[in-house]
Amino acid sequence: HRSRFCLSRVFREPFMTAEGEMTKALMLAVAMGAPIGAAFITFGTIDPYLAIPARFWLGSALGGIIFGIGMVFAGGCASGSLWRIGEGHLKLVVAVIFFAWSGSTANAVLGKFGLLAADVDIDFLDGMAEITGIGFQAYMPDLMGGWGITLITTYVLLAVWYIFIRYNESTSKFTVF
Repeated sequence: HRSRFCLSRVFREPFMTAEGEMTKALMLAVAMGAPIGAAFITFGTIDPYLAIPARFWLGSALGGIIFGIGMVFAGGCASGSLWRIGEGHLKLVVAVIFFAWSGSTANAVLGKFGLLAADVDIDFLDGMAEITGIGFQAYMPDLMGGWGITLITTYVLLAVWYIFIRYNESTSKFTVF
């Protein structure tokens, strides 16, 4: 049995067919990955202000729209395309090549117009946050007051999402068809 893990399916299927298997798999991955990521950052293995690009809001919205359109044309998201390449789908090699090329091109074009240059540096609690022409760095532990409340918030949101998905699986009240 192939996994067929795809973020497009994660967010689409609960509302199209009331099937939440992949959605619950993503929830489990986030639940397991959040404390691991927190440990890497807490012990200094990863500097959050180097790992988080300053593209929150406008950059994320535009990137999400372009990503969504690309998912339709490619037949899946980047992670699903990588899975399918591993299964032998050669047409998705082209999709992944263009996915990488378009990301590099967008970065170069936005940089050329100065939209990626830091306009303002704001000193948050433990680092320097950048504000660029298309967004800012949003590091939840600094914005929320530490890892404790951040992890609690993450798990509460995952629990609410899980309850919603389970409810929709049993009732199909939030499905389109």
